[in-house]
Amino acid sequence: MSRNALILFANNAGGAALAFAIAVLIGRTLGAEGLGQYKFVIAWITPLALLADFGLGTLLTRDAARDRSAAIGLLRSANRALPWIVGAVLIAASGALLLTLLTAQVAPSIAIGILLAGSLIALDPWYGLYSAMFRAFERMTPILVVNVGGLFVQLLLTAFALRTASGFIGSIGALVIVNVAQLALIGGWWRRFARPMPAHDSAAPTTRELIRRAVPFALATLIGALGVRLNVLLIGWRVGDSAVGLYSAASSLVEAGRLLPNALFGALFPALSRLAAQPAELRRVFRRSAVLLTLISSGLALSLAISAPLLLHLTYRDAFVSAAPLVQLLSVALVPSVLHGLLNVYFYSLGCENLVNRVSLIVLIAQALIGGLCVAAFGAIGAALASVIVECAALVMLSLHGTRQIA
Repeated sequence: MSRNALILFANNAGGAALAFAIAVLIGRTLGAEGLGQYKFVIAWITPLALLADFGLGTLLTRDAARDRSAAIGLLRSANRALPWIVGAVLIAASGALLLTLLTAQVAPSIAIGILLAGSLIALDPWYGLYSAMFRAFERMTPILVVNVGGLFVQLLLTAFALRTASGFIGSIGALVIVNVAQLALIGGWWRRFARPMPAHDSAAPTTRELIRRAVPFALATLIGALGVRLNVLLIGWRVGDSAVGLYSAASSLVEAGRLLPNALFGALFPALSRLAAQPAELRRVFRRSAVLLTLISSGLALSLAISAPLLLHLTYRDAFVSAAPLVQLLSVALVPSVLHGLLNVYFYSLGCENLVNRVSLIVLIAQALIGGLCVAAFGAIGAALASVIVECAALVMLSLHGTRQIA
């Protein structure tokens, strides 16, 4: 588990560094408005791509980790189910996009970017199935190579697109090209890895059964995606593209603080899933992880809050230094957010995803209400303040529900 955590940390760190470099490149070339447009398109598409995944990636990771002999059958069932889910999401997305264009002031370039990025609704979930299988077998190296290598190529293609004055549309095109290549690579890698494994299709769930079992994870994914990107959408609608760019620059720094915790989550999930039948050992690993993550996230939050102006100056230049208060507020939310994520992983491994969903839905509604009021009153600062409030509330609610099981 330690080895896998280190590999995933390298994946997260390398991926975040390259994604950050892409954002910095766009921000320096196109300014806050161009970066805001790019982030708005990604914020619009990403929840739809996560919905199309329908929680299949999480379900496959947990169930294949528990019984690796069923892995091939599970993947085949997921590949049969995915086209139906993606098709339904694409139909819904087309209607939502048309409604947005008719009812909102959307620039033509943003509409084109959304249409181009719409292919990610199919590409991302398909890629996620294969990466989920590698996670279930606790083989994290393919994920590191494909993800970091793809982002490096995306950085080069984005630089070329901006140099040729194709703007943020060219940046979206680079993203799509890289996603196609990543899917081809990881799919071929998995087929080579799985070639010696016998397939037990008789024990594989039917398409309908797999979709039914994935529903709680699909709801969790959708709620989580909306929660992460709700502030960006609220700022974009209420304040404007420049404010979205400043908020995105600040949040990208704070997200860097989640690299090590997220790596540990990725290694913990399949490991805890295997330990679900050993409650004492499961609780021991959870407690040690909670102490470690509290110390790490607290130190990172303090470091970010102190160094925010310098980091913004070094990365996004002076035009983004005004986002320092956003970094400081968002860093306060880092500690409860990390512990909230650890509790989610713990309860997923136990099969208590419905508990996580109930709490997450309450928190999402609170975030929409509080965030809307705070953004209207204080702009982007209000969105950061709302994040602090809802992350603390989520941690308290989930802890209260799970105290008996953890003890």
